[in-house]
Amino acid sequence: MSIRAIVGDQDSSGNSDGNSRPLFSLQDKSKREDCLARRLSIRTEGRVILLDEDEISFIRAEANYVRVFAGNESYRFRRAISVVLERLDPRKFAQVHRSIIVNLTKVKQLQPCNSGEFLILLRDGTTLPSSRKHKPALQPLLERTL
Repeated sequence: MSIRAIVGDQDSSGNSDGNSRPLFSLQDKSKREDCLARRLSIRTEGRVILLDEDEISFIRAEANYVRVFAGNESYRFRRAISVVLERLDPRKFAQVHRSIIVNLTKVKQLQPCNSGEFLILLRDGTTLPSSRKHKPALQPLLERTL
């Protein structure tokens, strides 16, 4: 097999049409990067954990560390919560408290509290606080209220 067969197009007889095109276009590379961008890699306890964004319920800051909660597991690593927030899809994740980022697709219920604050109930039963300062982050959920 020639190199042209690997990187170019050939007809069924194996002849190249002279207009070689790479098998992987920039569009394919963009799709792959987009797919990888939806994954979070976490270096913890001497290993690297790869999580799809859809697996993450919420993220909590713990002093100089961040703990990611995904299903029944949680992973703790050293990073600022603001850095983690930058890596996540802003259409799915919102910072609702200075120390909490929530996956908006996992929110089941919002309970109003004092002066613009909410208690956020997730589908797995977890309850999280929100703050007035971060109330605009919950606006997409509140706008869809019937």
